[in-house]
Amino acid sequence: MHHFPVGAIGGRWGFADPAHFSRLFKTVYGMSPREARGARR
Repeated sequence: MHHFPVGAIGGRWGFADPAHFSRLFKTVYGMSPREARGARR
């Protein structure tokens, strides 16, 4: 899903606010969605 914006992925999971999704992602996984994408490449 690297070609989708992070906000679109969060929206797909029911998050209306991309910033909230990013903060929650970082809390749960210990890195931002952008950092996680970079680690997967």
